[in-house]
Amino acid sequence: MKHARSLFSTALLSTVFIAASCGSDQPTDATATPGSEAPQTETTTTLGVLGMSEPPAIAVTQADKTIELDAWTFCWTPLGGGVGVCADGSPPQRDALQTLEGEGPILLSFAADFTFTVNAFDDAYETQIDGGAVIARVGDAWQIDPQVDLPIVIEIFGVGEQGDVITTLAIR
Repeated sequence: MKHARSLFSTALLSTVFIAASCGSDQPTDATATPGSEAPQTETTTTLGVLGMSEPPAIAVTQADKTIELDAWTFCWTPLGGGVGVCADGSPPQRDALQTLEGEGPILLSFAADFTFTVNAFDDAYETQIDGGAVIARVGDAWQIDPQVDLPIVIEIFGVGEQGDVITTLAIR
């Protein structure tokens, strides 16, 4: 199943990479004159992080614990244009996953306006569980609801105007 998941991720990212713009025709605020310092490009937004060259971390909170998950695969273009980047990685091994252990709602937040989906896997991270988890928008966040007994592994896929991200966490 890991091989099928990797093939799916590779096929999905190949499609996104071909469809995504890795550059922009839009001018930047950069200006320079001969002999001056390197041009400065304005990429700051009200959220601050959306002008970064890589996606911000995905924050997942349960009770009083928040973990920040970096995407292991992503395509990202900074706001305001610029050069985008795609990085095709592979999921961490099961024992290297960040883990939430507790009770209560599991909330996901992300600095960009993305839509999220989730896939659940058994605790060994080998077999996908159909209908094993759902995610729904709740205000400015997303709530992950495991639909099966814990422990499980959740893959999170997000997509928005700036690109896409994939990350994984374990829930016990």
